[in-house]
Amino acid sequence: MNEMSAKNVIDMTQFSSRPDARAEGLLDQVREMSTQGLTQLVFRMLDLADDALFDMSSRADSDETQQLYFGTMRSLRLRRKDIEVALTDAMNRHFNDFLRGEPAPGAVGEFSDFDEDSLSLVDDDDVEELIAVKNMAARAENRFYQALYEITVRLGALTKREALTELAHPLNPLELGKAFGVAIASLDLNMQAKLTVLKLFEKHVMAQLGFIYSAVNQFLVGEGILPKVKRAVRKNEDGQSEDPSQALLPEDLSAAGASVARFLAFVPSSPHLLGALSDMQGFMAQEGYPAEMTPEQIGVHILNLYRQGLDPSADPSAVAADEKTINMVSTIFDYILEDRQVAAPIKVLLARLQIPMLKLALVDRSFFGMKKHPARKLLNAMAAASAGWADGSDSELDILTTKVGEVVDAVLAQFETDPAVFTVLLEDFEKFVAARDERVKIFEDRARKTVEGRERVEFAKRRTEAWVEMWAGRDNMPNFVSEFLRGPWKTTMLMTMHRHGEESPEWAARIKTVNNLLWSIIPKKTAKGGRLLVEMLPGILTELRDGMEAASAHPATMEIFFSKLAKLHAMTVNGGVERDLSARAPVAPVPTSDASFLGPEVGLAGIDVEEVTFEFDDDEIDECPEEEIVLETPASALEAELDAAGDGFDDLARELACGTWIEFQADNGVRQRGKLSWRSPLTSCCLFVDRNGVKMFETPVCDLAAQMRSGRAVVLAQEDLMERAMEKLSAA
Repeated sequence: MNEMSAKNVIDMTQFSSRPDARAEGLLDQVREMSTQGLTQLVFRMLDLADDALFDMSSRADSDETQQLYFGTMRSLRLRRKDIEVALTDAMNRHFNDFLRGEPAPGAVGEFSDFDEDSLSLVDDDDVEELIAVKNMAARAENRFYQALYEITVRLGALTKREALTELAHPLNPLELGKAFGVAIASLDLNMQAKLTVLKLFEKHVMAQLGFIYSAVNQFLVGEGILPKVKRAVRKNEDGQSEDPSQALLPEDLSAAGASVARFLAFVPSSPHLLGALSDMQGFMAQEGYPAEMTPEQIGVHILNLYRQGLDPSADPSAVAADEKTINMVSTIFDYILEDRQVAAPIKVLLARLQIPMLKLALVDRSFFGMKKHPARKLLNAMAAASAGWADGSDSELDILTTKVGEVVDAVLAQFETDPAVFTVLLEDFEKFVAARDERVKIFEDRARKTVEGRERVEFAKRRTEAWVEMWAGRDNMPNFVSEFLRGPWKTTMLMTMHRHGEESPEWAARIKTVNNLLWSIIPKKTAKGGRLLVEMLPGILTELRDGMEAASAHPATMEIFFSKLAKLHAMTVNGGVERDLSARAPVAPVPTSDASFLGPEVGLAGIDVEEVTFEFDDDEIDECPEEEIVLETPASALEAELDAAGDGFDDLARELACGTWIEFQADNGVRQRGKLSWRSPLTSCCLFVDRNGVKMFETPVCDLAAQMRSGRAVVLAQEDLMERAMEKLSAA
């Protein structure tokens, strides 16, 4: 048996028994817990994939590569639900196999080793994917070795499989990576796109498995499954034992921060303040920030070290100035951590800048008084970039958090005494924010245009209906004219409003046409009025027909209307004729041809105009005056409602500038932040978007004032973070 074959020999006794009922119940809970955790991490990854793939596309060196990233982005968006279902199904299958005593494929050689003979039977793309999954799994195993070791030992005890190995249960990184591979197998992705998605999976899911492993271990310990597990000692490539204390430090824990004891036990090599701070800065860059300590506590520790190393001959005024600076910076960072407007994950990162900022304040006294100092601008920019994040949400490490972390790490690694470091980092971060804002603006403009377009349609509809009802609702208006105005002509007016607007010559022309129509059906009391009607009728009828044709009115509808209108006009010429058509005897048929109806030789309904006798004085001419309509718009109604309330919240709601961030609290207590993106000039309705530029909701300005009044909407301060902290420092 060769060496490769020997490595693939598996002790099958570790799968020989099925767990008892209690063990199955606990395993079901482990399955549910781990599947839910994995799904949440994957969905966070998918949320971040848009930004990541968009950034990749912006840096693409060819149109083909750019389209690849956009296509991947589109596939992930469309198939999110399918990925969740497939991922859950794959995890369920792995756990069911484990319950039945069947080994995971990775435990029997499918992924454990590759040789030329086995690879020759596999498609090249599949080989590339398998290698990618195996490599990311190996890195995760190394990263979470101790936590994974404890899970393996506890699962072995739970199922009475003492020989259980890490590769033999569903929670090993290889099985989790395979489950995700199965979940994306149905996506229309080529290998390059699939490898890109796998890289995102490794960054945002595999790198966060410590949270799942920690939760599973805590659950099993709580159920009494081996509360204490002996430390695992790993062998390095030379077969030597590695330091077991290092195996007990999961990377997610070490990244979160060094312990208070280790920080307090650290002794700087330099007795001088700046040297000691540089030593501390280097310690934090390597070991992490003592997150359990407040900035004030760190400041007290620095003061103690400073006083211990003081030269007895030191200038008292210089010592007092240094101590004041230490206290001021500590207080400022305390305020920063208390500032509810900065997202929690960003505050944690910004807190790590306390010592570099203290060093800067000691060597550059303009730091406190110069608002445009590059270090202050950098701090403000990183805080402002998280404005749309509500506390308690969006706590995942997204692209912004990663970028801020990179900036903080760069400060810790590079800053000695030269403030130019902050200028370089500020320029880089501003470019990052500008690129992100450009993408956000696309979505924000899309949301605004959608709402604005719908508002214009609704407003035009209301205005048109008001005009039409003013005309059609007149006393003694013939029914067929009212129906015409509310039907075909309303459509004509609405189209004119949409295309040209209410202030346009086209709209004014339509108004004039209706005014002339209404004037034309009023009985004429003088010969001059009758003659004027005959002269104007061709133009009135042409305008009516043009308007109806523009609205695509049915020809039969048009002819019926014009036929009835001709009969009415025939009676209107003689002012003494009753206007109730149902009470009149039939009149002469009206020719359907416009030429015969409107020709100069023929009068109304075949009546010779020259033979008509008018009974009234020629000076009495009854004309319909042109009318203007004044409507109470929704905006004016809201203004009246706000004026009735009459407090400061109404003015605040009306005067909010676009771009202002507001924190809203739902009935269930959940907080979310929205930016006022647009306020309608027609209705004053306010549109709010989230930090990605996606529409959150619309709300009338009076409702916004009411939410502010009740405390369910709070306007976030517009001042920069450092300015807010300095103001609090001055007021203290």
